[in-house]
Amino acid sequence: MRWNDAFTADESARQDRLVDVEIEQARRGPTRALAVVLAAMLLAAVSVFVYENTVAAGLFLGTPILLFASNLVQAVTSWSTRDKSASHDVGQ
Repeated sequence: MRWNDAFTADESARQDRLVDVEIEQARRGPTRALAVVLAAMLLAAVSVFVYENTVAAGLFLGTPILLFASNLVQAVTSWSTRDKSASHDVGQ
């Protein structure tokens, strides 16, 4: 019985921590994305002009595209967003 009480009492605090982490990720996300894009462009330029390897350049330039796509998927599959939409559906 004790574990059930702990789960019930701590659920709100757990949800608060999850939301705080999502807010922190949303704040740091654009800076990290810019760093990855700039690094990929630099590496692509080096691979073309120094090593004359266009395949590697294509792979480096594909990285920002995958980063953008993963950010779209992450926003769709966010747990707190899903929980909010489920709670709104129940009330209607």
